[in-house]
Amino acid sequence: MELDAGSVPVSAVPEAEICIVGAGPAGLALAAALEAAGKTVVLLESGRGAQNPELQELNAGETTGDPYADLRLVRSRGIGGTAALWNTWFQDNAFAKYLPLDPGDFEPREWLPWSGWPFGRETLEPWYRSAQEVCGLGSFAYDAGPLLRAGLPLLRLAGGPLSNAAYQFGPASRFTRDLPARLRGSGTVLLLQGATVVELVRNSRGDRITEARWVALPAGRGAVRAGSFVIAAGAIESARLLLLTLGERPWLGRGFMEHLLDGSLQLLSHDPALLIPAGFYAARRAPSGVPVLGRLGFAPEFLRAERLRNASIRLRETTEPALLQSPRLRPLARRLVPLPALRRLIGDGVRKVASLTRAGRPLRYQLLIDLEQGPHPENRVLLSSHRDLLGLPQARLHWRLQPEDLVHAARVRALVASDLERAGAGKVVSSGPLPLDPKQHHHAGTTRMHRDPALGVVDESLRVHGMENLFVAGSAVFPTAGVANPTLTVVALALRLAAELASR
Repeated sequence: MELDAGSVPVSAVPEAEICIVGAGPAGLALAAALEAAGKTVVLLESGRGAQNPELQELNAGETTGDPYADLRLVRSRGIGGTAALWNTWFQDNAFAKYLPLDPGDFEPREWLPWSGWPFGRETLEPWYRSAQEVCGLGSFAYDAGPLLRAGLPLLRLAGGPLSNAAYQFGPASRFTRDLPARLRGSGTVLLLQGATVVELVRNSRGDRITEARWVALPAGRGAVRAGSFVIAAGAIESARLLLLTLGERPWLGRGFMEHLLDGSLQLLSHDPALLIPAGFYAARRAPSGVPVLGRLGFAPEFLRAERLRNASIRLRETTEPALLQSPRLRPLARRLVPLPALRRLIGDGVRKVASLTRAGRPLRYQLLIDLEQGPHPENRVLLSSHRDLLGLPQARLHWRLQPEDLVHAARVRALVASDLERAGAGKVVSSGPLPLDPKQHHHAGTTRMHRDPALGVVDESLRVHGMENLFVAGSAVFPTAGVANPTLTVVALALRLAAELASR
């Protein structure tokens, strides 16, 4: 069932076994799994349906340190959370690039301070497989095997650090449309939109949450009582809400991580694997029907031997005809040519004509290198002296590139260039060291997982240390973030948490 907090009588909001704060991918997946287990759930979402400008203002905050985007633009209040902002486009639909974390991402790495998860990749493996279905993906396959390769040629790598792998694309509509529709028809889940949580009330001992108090703009307020509470509001907002509830703790808000992007290298190539317009390294549909994209990854044994963090490389052709690169083209094309199949046919024709004019010349690919950032304690979320529309302190994000981030980027650039050239893939040229770009907006790490309360905020069950019934879901709990887009791991952790809560 779904209700709007701005018009619902307080008496209409029942007590529940579990109260979840936030209806993004983590909260929606968690609520759906708990519904399947027969649990009663109240799911509180600050936003209303699609993005609401007034409610988006609640995302305003300060940023200090290195330049970072306006916090109102990189977060979304509304059903589906940040899935409403996904911008990987394939055949006119919004997707995200899915990838599980590598086994090595879970391991303690002595060259990466504060690394190591409380469990290994094998613990999440069954939940990853279940998450594939929740996210609208194919089978759990991410290497360059037959399921994703479909007979297409690969770059002939020389047995060095690089290996062929792939992303799967999952549609944003799974979280903006499909899961919400399922919960709206539920008899055991109440989706209460427009309800911004302003306080988590603790008992007299301070070790349990008794209720979540919410406010609805322009007027209205209420509270939800439940046996357990889960904060699933994103890495910045989850940390903010915990700071308001618990005050300062050793790692609370600290260890904020971003995925960094380096776009300073280009590959000039005649390699047959890159000459196919819809080849392995271009977005295309696999035989299963799931959109996929080839990539280059680093062999885990090489990362260990070289004491490197993780990295991944995408190839983007820069010889796309200028007409098709125009930012004004997409809306104009939709208006003039409503049928997507016809637009694709016209686009392929333009590409074919353009290819005839550059026959014999090498293709130019930009190498987009995704880089892992470590969990530095000074990169953190704090409470600002500025207040939001509800009178609460805004979030203040302090984030800087650390010297070791720059060293890592330089080493990876050199390794990528030498390995591709040694393999005969082409010539790698540099446009000079460009600033590392944090535009991925994959926030992680502010309520990190660790068995020791002095080194983390939640334990391996995602329960907040010192609290009996308060949990956190989402990438906020990541001790390290690898280079994988976080959503698959977020959903896998949510499904694991659902099993934990269902057994309580």
